[in-house]
Amino acid sequence: MRLLEAARRHPVITTFFAVCTLAGSALGLALLDPDWSAARRIAVGGLGGIGVGLLVTATRLFD
Repeated sequence: MRLLEAARRHPVITTFFAVCTLAGSALGLALLDPDWSAARRIAVGGLGGIGVGLLVTATRLFD
């Protein structure tokens, strides 16, 4: 329940993470090697999107 409480307290950051994850999944499906299965390309793209979201938001936490 603490995760849901944190998401409610920080809706902009939660939305940003969701958008980065979805965009990464879409880009992974479109741009990664077609020899990989679609599930793998979506998962790897989503993981990359989460990484981008973390890098962008973590730098804002230390200002």
